[in-house]
Amino acid sequence: MAKASRHNQNTITASEVAEFMFCAKAWQIKREGNEPDSPHLEPGSAFHRQHGRQLTFARKLQRMGWGFVGLALLLIVLLWWNWR
Repeated sequence: MAKASRHNQNTITASEVAEFMFCAKAWQIKREGNEPDSPHLEPGSAFHRQHGRQLTFARKLQRMGWGFVGLALLLIVLLWWNWR
């Protein structure tokens, strides 16, 4: 019985599963035989850079939101304390 080839299209390794979970499109392009420096990957790289910037902005907004929630709670406690 012949040993399965590492490049067999029917075999998916654990590292390929991790690659797929990170970016399914990049995994698909690599699985089709394109090299990592392929021009086919540039649109995906640009997408990931833009997406990263959006995530950074979203995290900042989320922190600001939690800060406002904290300030609102503090204000409620202070007002309640003064009305007692």
